[in-house]
Amino acid sequence: NIICGLIKPSKGKIYIDNKILGNQINYPEWRMQIGMVKQKPYLNSGKIVDLILGVNKCKDINQSIRDAKYYAKLACIDEVIEKLPEGYLHYIEENGKSLSGGQIQRLAIANALCLKPSLLILDESTSGVDKETEEKIFKNIFEINDITILSISHSKTLEKIFKNHI
Repeated sequence: NIICGLIKPSKGKIYIDNKILGNQINYPEWRMQIGMVKQKPYLNSGKIVDLILGVNKCKDINQSIRDAKYYAKLACIDEVIEKLPEGYLHYIEENGKSLSGGQIQRLAIANALCLKPSLLILDESTSGVDKETEEKIFKNIFEINDITILSISHSKTLEKIFKNHI
């Protein structure tokens, strides 16, 4: 996941939950509450469990795998992972060379959700998946409490999904 570049406004104020960003909420604290997935996310090399959980990994590998499975299921990548020879311990090369674009996007979504962001920015983040999977991912994300979703997409499927949840 990336840390979003949030620029202080030259005029006016940004309010978050009726608090002024920069006065009552500091910028570094707010940046840590933002998750973002781009259309072509970059993946480091590593075991899938580590790619999903990042710094949220536990010392107990079994607990880490359970946690990773939860986020993988939300991102609809769990079945793909479980078919890999080593499952969640399977090693992925840098930038996911052995994965499809949609699989990389779903791993990035799982990682972003693991950070439990207040604001999730999805920039064409499901462009590599079929409509049915895209719909499942968003239905799963809509079930999460206390998250605001900003989705940038050309998808007509997403337009329909969002209209049904507003």
